[in-house]
Amino acid sequence: MNLKEIVTHPDVNKYIAKIELYLVDIGATHIRKEYKNKECVGIGFSVFNVQKMMHVPYLLTTQVDKCYQNIYEEQYKLSPERLDQLKQLSVRLAWKFLADLVEMKTKLIVTGIVCPMEAFLPYCLAQEDPPVTLIQKIRSNTIQWK
Repeated sequence: MNLKEIVTHPDVNKYIAKIELYLVDIGATHIRKEYKNKECVGIGFSVFNVQKMMHVPYLLTTQVDKCYQNIYEEQYKLSPERLDQLKQLSVRLAWKFLADLVEMKTKLIVTGIVCPMEAFLPYCLAQEDPPVTLIQKIRSNTIQWK
């Protein structure tokens, strides 16, 4: 991993744009961004499922807090400005890694190795209020297995 590239390119929008392009390549529609505290925290999209004759919604989220915690644990006492730099690095790393993941998954889809449902199933949105992804339901032990 080239951390220097990530550290010197502070604009996470380039990673978000990459993700959108990858999603368009696999036929995703209704691509939208989710924001929290004026920061993009996720990208939602739909892919048409021919067998079900419906659009299946997905939500890709970053794990900035986990990324920050892992980087922070490797550091010693830091000044407040260094902590702010660490937070910004965490945002860039989370979006970069998500872009890389989506790139790999779209390559599998484009080559016919997997279908979009197989590649993005953990991110599939359950029809609940508020919407949650399948992986969020599994993590919170609220999924009903039959």
